[in-house]
Amino acid sequence: NQPVSRTRDEAETILRGALRELTQEAKTMKLPADASKAKMAALQPTPKYVALCKQLSECTTAQKGGGMMGDLGWLSADQLSRFGPTFAETAKSLAVGQWSDLAGSEHGIHVLQRIA
Repeated sequence: NQPVSRTRDEAETILRGALRELTQEAKTMKLPADASKAKMAALQPTPKYVALCKQLSECTTAQKGGGMMGDLGWLSADQLSRFGPTFAETAKSLAVGQWSDLAGSEHGIHVLQRIA
């Protein structure tokens, strides 16, 4: 990971603004009428997410290209536990497609979306 360049309070303020933008976008997204296609479309990274991730993230996952940008990938229970109990509980509590509130971890502050 990159060296930290902002305080926790600064990071929280920045992420709260990004989360507002992402949840607003989710409310106004037009999804296909077919339920299975709509579910898949809702889980794809949007141009807004990609732009915010590139602009704001200090995590190496933000350097990934395309749909993997910002993606932590599939995490085993052991891998998930390495982020700390608050992060793990937040991740486990999300419904598919749902955005989390801010989630702290051993690595910083995150906004999570469960995709499966």
